[in-house]
Amino acid sequence: CIADQEVWSDLPIIVLSRSGRESVALARLIPALGNVSVVERPVRTSTLVSLVNSSLRARERQYQVRAYLQQQLEAQQIIREGERRYRSLIENISDYAVFLTDTQGRITSWNSGAEAVLDYTESEILGRPAAILLPEEMRDESANAEQSNVQPQRSEDAGWKLHKNGTALFI
Repeated sequence: CIADQEVWSDLPIIVLSRSGRESVALARLIPALGNVSVVERPVRTSTLVSLVNSSLRARERQYQVRAYLQQQLEAQQIIREGERRYRSLIENISDYAVFLTDTQGRITSWNSGAEAVLDYTESEILGRPAAILLPEEMRDESANAEQSNVQPQRSEDAGWKLHKNGTALFI
């Protein structure tokens, strides 16, 4: 039924009406039907053909929108699956500490390897500044580097890090 149309659909309806006084029944029906063009009779053939062609073009465009929306949905599903697989891969790396920070240097993700190496649980570390993992003497240097370079980047930082218990580890 018209009310059950998909979000992309707007079925064009052409109603031929008698000329003269407006029909009360038609006036009540039009809002329920949606995309309605009312044409009074007598109507010129060229007018009717033009209206039908316009309606067909509109419907064809709706089908193009439907196809586009379907492509977007499929692309989103592919992206979500890729993200799920990536998260699974990172989470299951247990020999390496892998974590992400935001542009302010706060830790936004923490894998099981980071937990095993540095002994912070994910709930303890998320949202905290990554600088807490550095020895005190290296924190100022790290803060200055973060302020001058806020672009996302990859870092394979081999150096001293602090275990939760305060022991310095060369990682």
